[in-house]
Amino acid sequence: PLSFIFYTQTCQESCMNITLIISTLSSGGAERVLVGLANWWASHGANVTIITYSGGDDFYVPVPSVRRLRLDLRRNSSNLFDTVRFFIWRIITLRRVIKSTKPGCVVSFLDQTNILTLLACLGTSLRVVVSERIDPRFYPIRPSWGLLRDMLYRRADTVVVQTESLRPWAEQRALPTRVAVIPNALDEERIKLMDSVDISSHRSDGYRIVAMGRMDDHQKGFDLLIQACAKILPAHINWSLELIGDGQLRSQLEQLADQNGIRQQVHFHGRLKNPFAVMKGADIFVLSSRVEGFPNVLLEAMGLGVAVVSFDCPSGPSELIIPHVSGLLVPTEDVDALAAAIQSLMVDPARRAAMGAEAFRVRERYAESKIMGEWSRVTGVKNSMFTESAT
Repeated sequence: PLSFIFYTQTCQESCMNITLIISTLSSGGAERVLVGLANWWASHGANVTIITYSGGDDFYVPVPSVRRLRLDLRRNSSNLFDTVRFFIWRIITLRRVIKSTKPGCVVSFLDQTNILTLLACLGTSLRVVVSERIDPRFYPIRPSWGLLRDMLYRRADTVVVQTESLRPWAEQRALPTRVAVIPNALDEERIKLMDSVDISSHRSDGYRIVAMGRMDDHQKGFDLLIQACAKILPAHINWSLELIGDGQLRSQLEQLADQNGIRQQVHFHGRLKNPFAVMKGADIFVLSSRVEGFPNVLLEAMGLGVAVVSFDCPSGPSELIIPHVSGLLVPTEDVDALAAAIQSLMVDPARRAAMGAEAFRVRERYAESKIMGEWSRVTGVKNSMFTESAT
């Protein structure tokens, strides 16, 4: 009937606008995932806007069809009165800009941004989805922000976490029916990039252990990895450790490698725009994190078909790795166990190859179409792909 066709078209049109909000588009995992969501929806017919409320250049750049709005909502204040005034000003400004995009759904990433977004959307009929991108159990925020989060997450239409281990935490702050577990995807563009890289210029005659992550704090556990490698690399002079990433701790890590007598076998690449050539040429990839939200880099290494070793840290690795099949899990922060696991693969090339082949299967488990189906379900966003599949 014509009435049904009109109703369907109206619903689709109202759901075709989606607004994504995050502090910046810097070089973090959350920023990359958010840009991936924006690009997917835009390529499938949605009108997408990304709003950031802090300054800085974009490390991840969305496709041209994504509308990009940069706000400057950060202000330094010297007293409580100014702090409150600027806080209210930020919320009012953000509210005005959000409403101007006429969204069918608003998606926000990261704790403080989630709180500001929920406050900005109070009293509206907007659908709001907020997502935690780290393990909040290990990253406490200031008490005032924590109180606001506990109060406001109950007002979100959906609270998204990345692993099942975080579901209980989320269900303490939102109705269980409004909690969704959505892992990150291996998106099609990344897979194309992963498959197209030339490893010849990054491949030496020896064997390589590779790790990647920021060096701004001790979360990534590179200090533990260097200590573990110090136990095994001296006996394997044709092996090296290669670290991708940068940050304020880099000089300390270089000194640690020197103090442990393996500086000649440790190479620091710094931050790479495209790290896949180095990762693809790895013989073993190691995730030495003390804690994770969802380790994109581990997913990518497995998607490249590399044998992996990881601390069984909260949260993520145990949901990606099938122990002794697609990789090895060792107790978190156990340097001796990490060294033993790495060495067991160093001396067994057949096992490395078998584990790499099994690891490669994450491409199917975390396919972009599958993960984006979950995102479209919780946001209510309709696009041509899902509309066609439904018919």
